Amino acid sequence: MIRIFTLLILIAFSSFSLSASRISVVGLFPGAAILLINGERHVVKEGKSVAGVKLVSTTKNSATVSIGGQLRTLQLGRETSQDYVEPEKPVVKITRSKDGHYWVDGMINGRTVRMVLDTGATDISISEEEAKRIGLDYKGGRKRPYQTANGVVVGYQIVLESVSIQGITEMNVPASVIASDHPILLGMSFLKRVDMREKGNLMFLERRY
Repeated sequence: MIRIFTLLILIAFSSFSLSASRISVVGLFPGAAILLINGERHVVKEGKSVAGVKLVSTTKNSATVSIGGQLRTLQLGRETSQDYVEPEKPVVKITRSKDGHYWVDGMINGRTVRMVLDTGATDISISEEEAKRIGLDYKGGRKRPYQTANGVVVGYQIVLESVSIQGITEMNVPASVIASDHPILLGMSFLKRVDMREKGNLMFLERRY
């Protein structure tokens, strides 16, 4: 009788722990994911665990996690909890720098980068040097001419697997790689997917759902 009672307590505790944890996927990369666990953001690689959550595998649109020995497959932005609550829209606040531009740290294909917002750029624009640094196979992209301050140059049009700025992650984002020394320009191929508003020296980017 005592064993049965103890077993029931363990089962109840396990169920409570599972339902009490709020886990959602806010970013996906090859072999890794950004998990939001009870309000805290964690970058987790496949096969690794954090806060009792193990990342088993990832795809371009979902992540499979193990919680208490149970597997759950989560779509980007969805929670594991039974009583699903729509997650709040992430809002990124960027302060305008002294040079008059909005600079922001983010990630491209899981690699850390620094970018400047440029609504005049059609795509995310990346120099060849920076593309090599973050491991982009850009020469497999489509060659095309680009107009630069130094004239017309031939570059490569590619598609980035993921682009992340804090809580905002977009998949399959068009980009251009050209021979230049300019910083990474966060262009409209990403910015058109978010809501933008400027107030004073602040720029707010809000994820669309």
